[in-house]
Amino acid sequence: MVKSGSFTSKYKPIFDKERNEWILRVPTSAVTRTTDGSCEVRLPVYASRGLAIGGNILRPLREEYRKWLLDQQKGLCPVCGEGTRTGDLWNLDHQPPMAEPGSKFIDYERSTQNRVIHHGCDPAQKRKNQR
Repeated sequence: MVKSGSFTSKYKPIFDKERNEWILRVPTSAVTRTTDGSCEVRLPVYASRGLAIGGNILRPLREEYRKWLLDQQKGLCPVCGEGTRTGDLWNLDHQPPMAEPGSKFIDYERSTQNRVIHHGCDPAQKRKNQR
């Protein structure tokens, strides 16, 4: 399996601080025009998987998405119903989980049930702490 470092050295992503977006330039040979007129770029699995886990490329977008979701939730945790608690962090909870079909890492269209929950309310974190 190829490491994500080779992905960043091959494509050299650039972060645009003004727009809070990543720019990824790919060679035209990697772009395919589809029958509906759109363009398709297929990235290697290791790259998209590395991004999904929270690699450096999506980190700024993840923070913005987390803030946006929290705003949509009116600042409340959907598990316990409380707002910000002293010393508690917020986790991005993907529903469905990232390993399942239909999941999206960032979903501003709300086609998933992604949510932001307190770190202490996250079932995945509770399972980790019980081991």
